[in-house]
Amino acid sequence: MSETNFIFEIILPVVAMWAMAWVIPFLLSRFLTESITGLIVNGVLSSTIMMAIGIAYLYLVISSPEVDGSVRPIVTFASRSLSFALLWAPILILNLITRPQYWKT
Repeated sequence: MSETNFIFEIILPVVAMWAMAWVIPFLLSRFLTESITGLIVNGVLSSTIMMAIGIAYLYLVISSPEVDGSVRPIVTFASRSLSFALLWAPILILNLITRPQYWKT
């Protein structure tokens, strides 16, 4: 039974973060210009979206009836979500590095 919890509580969220870190910059690159400025905007938007996903995931996993609608839990979730960057940031950076290969010149 503990293997099931390990898979659903650790492996599945990590793989989902990796997949989103690869797909989100790819999808955003379709709408942004093919330039260095577009690449920087893509990186900022992708990082912001990944942070929001991390905050939402933590809110869903850790939320309890005691958590009220104040700002404090959001700040706590945001600071904890930064630790998720250790998972998705390398994949996101590698994806952004390879984006110029697909530019049409």
